[in-house]
Amino acid sequence: MGWQGTAVEMRGVRGIVFDLDGTLIRGNRPLASAIEIVARLRQAGMRIVFCTQDNESEETAIAARLNQFGFNAA
Repeated sequence: MGWQGTAVEMRGVRGIVFDLDGTLIRGNRPLASAIEIVARLRQAGMRIVFCTQDNESEETAIAARLNQFGFNAA
């Protein structure tokens, strides 16, 4: 079952926190379908938050990297 089959299970959920490393991004590239999944969740009204254990980069640098991939991060 793909993420699309989880709509009934997600009733009442208003947002999702995604870890970046190994979940949405591996190395210097996004994982297959990650950008599309995040976009579809946003279209469904979900608030998306990104987190990472990268404590050496500033938030703006992380957001810029996500935007280069197409994740539309602020």
